[in-house]
This record gives sequence, structure tokens and C-alpha cells, in this order.
Amino acid sequence: MRRFFKVNSTEIFLVIGFVISAFSFSIIISSTYRYYSEIVEQNKFYKDYKIASINVKDKSMELSEAITLFKKEGMDNNLTPKIATTIEIGDKFISNRIMGILGGFNIERYGEIEGRNFTTEEANGKGKLAIIGSGLKKYTNLQNGKHYIKVFNEYYEVIGVLNNSEFFKYESIIPINSFYFINNKYDTFNQLVAVDEINNLEKLSNDELKTRISEIPQESVLNYVFKKVPQLKENFYGLALGAVNLVLFSFFFAYGIKRKIAIMKVLGAKNRHVFGNILGKVLVISTLGIIIGLVLSKFTIVLMNKGFPNSYGDLDIYNILITCSLVYLISVIVSLIILFRVINFKILKEIR
Repeated sequence: MRRFFKVNSTEIFLVIGFVISAFSFSIIISSTYRYYSEIVEQNKFYKDYKIASINVKDKSMELSEAITLFKKEGMDNNLTPKIATTIEIGDKFISNRIMGILGGFNIERYGEIEGRNFTTEEANGKGKLAIIGSGLKKYTNLQNGKHYIKVFNEYYEVIGVLNNSEFFKYESIIPINSFYFINNKYDTFNQLVAVDEINNLEKLSNDELKTRISEIPQESVLNYVFKKVPQLKENFYGLALGAVNLVLFSFFFAYGIKRKIAIMKVLGAKNRHVFGNILGKVLVISTLGIIIGLVLSKFTIVLMNKGFPNSYGDLDIYNILITCSLVYLISVIVSLIILFRVINFKILKEIR
């Protein structure tokens, strides 16, 4: 029966349809997955905290004094809002957001640490230590067997790298008390306070201090992704083109093999055997299309990230699995379309 399934021009176009679909799926996943993960993690993180604005009446207060007041009230899981800074690498500026913490912050809730975590004493202390996001790892300096990263205008020793987190990917987490401005005086402080410590914060409100607590708004995942990935619409056009190709050429493919299937039926082939042959053929075609599409996607991602750093996520196992699953699903649908087309025709007419 193999002679009935020689590759023809229609099948070549069907391969092209699968290539376009696999390429489009992979590019869409690569360009959106990073931002999807980032906003999901961000919303999860901000559910754990509220924003507290603390005003000092008629005078100013050192940041270190405010931290001492917090700790006296049993608050050791308050954080500074992220401070946007950059690291200059040649002619590039790499984002390095700074977040100050105290000993009650559970970093491992948000990712896996490569290296080690802070001890409670280190998190509450003044040591120049940092845990960085995985995106900053290649921008550290190695000196005497230790890695350092530039935070503000000082170098902090990197004791750990937080993996599996897009939200913290370009972030340096350091002890609040190590800030160079820890002894500066302010009349207003903004802190992220853990929701289970809000009651303790309210105890600080008195004649000298006034606290105002507000929720951190959750951002829509779809709005965030579309805002961050402007090329998403163009990718969907490519995906639609691939899907249209598959549907059109599946009908051409079905029409082209009608006579051959009719002969198989006359020779005694059952529908399940016919479907098995069709499914096998389409799976081979789709697999070839997936491989070519993923290779093209890999080259495109590498090229785009050179011109526009961090625009696309890596072509990782999740990308490949999702792409393969979606394209194979299309393969099965195409096979079903073909099967229903070929079992509903008159055998003798097709043989003639």
C-alpha cells in the first residue's frame, strides 16, 4: 500500500502549512510566556502585601529608626517597593531593580535558590549581600572565587540566584539596613507590608505617625501581555495563515487520494485501516513541519534577542511541548476531516 502514498505537491504544501503553524505557535509562546509568567507571579506576590504610606508629623525620621519601630511591633516582613536602577555593560544598560527586605521575608516562596538564602541575622543586618534574579547572573563580577553585583554604586556579594521566576528575574534582593541611605531622614515612608502584619502596623499610628494602607491593584493578564508584546497581533496573523493552509490543503489532500482509497476499499480495507494509513501519513507530515518550524523559530529567537535583548524567551522544553501538542492536535483534526471526506463517496464512481 505504500505506493498509494507517494509524496506529491499537495503534501508538500501541507508540510508548509504545518511549518507555518509550528513556527507561529513557537514564536507566540516564546514572546508571551515570559510576560504571562511575570504578571501571574506579580499578582500572586502583591496578594501577600499591601502598600503602607507612613507620614511623620512635624519632623523627619531616619529610615533606620522607622525600621526599628516596625521590628518593635513584630513586623519583620515589610519590604521596600522596587527601586529601578540599571547596570552599565559596555554600551548597554541592564535593568536591575532593587528590593530591600528584613528577616521575615520568605524568598523561597517565589522561586528556587541556587546557592543559599540569607540567614535571619544577615537579612536584618548591614552586610553587603544579595540574592539576584537569574537574568542578572551573567552580569556579575568574579573576584577571589566570589561573585559580586553592582547595587547603586557599591558591589554586593552574590550568595544566591533565584531561579524559575520571571517577576524577580532582573532584581537584586538585599537587606534594607545595607542601603547607603539608611540613615537619611524622611517625613514620608512607603513600604510593602505583609497582610498578616497590617494590624501591627496600625498600632504605630499616634500623634507623631500617621499610616495609610491601600490595596495593591491586580492587573489583567491579557491586558498586560498585549501591552508588553506589541507583535502579538502580527504573530496571530501568521498563525491564522498556517491554520487556513492546513484546512485548505487537507481538502486537496483528501480529494487527491479518493481514488486510491477506493481501490483499497475494494481490496477489503476497513475504515480503521484507511484511517490508520491517513493518520500515519499526516503525522509524518506534521512531524516534519514541526521540526522545520522549531528550527526556524530557534534561529529567529536568537536573531531577535541579539537586536532586542530579552524580547523572546528561550525555546525551552515547555515551548516545544506546547507547540508539538497544538500542532499534533491540528494533525488529528486534519486527519478526521480527510477521513470523513473519503468515506462519504461512491467507490465505483471513483474507481472509474
